[in-house]
Formats: sequence, C-alpha cells, structure tokens
Amino acid sequence: MSVAFTKEDSAETASETLLPDRPVSPHPNLVTEAGLKALEFQLHQAREAYEAAQKIEDVNERRRQAATPLRDARYFAARVRTALVGAVVGKSGQELEIIAIL
Repeated sequence: MSVAFTKEDSAETASETLLPDRPVSPHPNLVTEAGLKALEFQLHQAREAYEAAQKIEDVNERRRQAATPLRDARYFAARVRTALVGAVVGKSGQELEIIAIL
C-alpha cells in the first residue's frame, strides 16, 4: 500500500503537532477591566476553536487544527489567571499609567 493511504497515528506525528508555548512575560500582568474582558474573550474563542477541531474525524487533521487553539488557550488562561486589574489614572504618550490595583 502506498504511504499516501496510511494513517500516521504514531507518537512522533502527535509530537510534531504540539506547538511550543507562547512566551509569557515575567513582569506583572497589569490590565484594565476592559483588558481583562478582552483576554477572557480571546480565551473563550481559543477554547471554542479547540472544541471545533476535536470534532474532526481524521486524527492527523484534528491534531493539526487543534494545535494553535490549544496553545492559545494555554496562553490566555495564564494571562487571565495572572491578571492584576488596575484603574487607569493617566496616559503619557503611548503608555497607560496604572497605579491602583482593584
């Protein structure tokens, strides 16, 4: 049988579809309330995309389609978990000054 017609269910194939984690800053994750809502929304979208990918029958295509949403879900879950919601007290140039942690 031709290689084109075989399924690759090996651990090697599975590891090829696991993407490395997105880098998370070691600095405090200061966000506004709107920023936290945006992070939560992106986490929700990543989880929905992952769940949609899980419905794909072909195991290799499922792994490929799930790789990015899974990585994004891990990233946004970490950002939501470490978020410190603060109040914006001023803006200088392009930077917001957040001094009051709520």
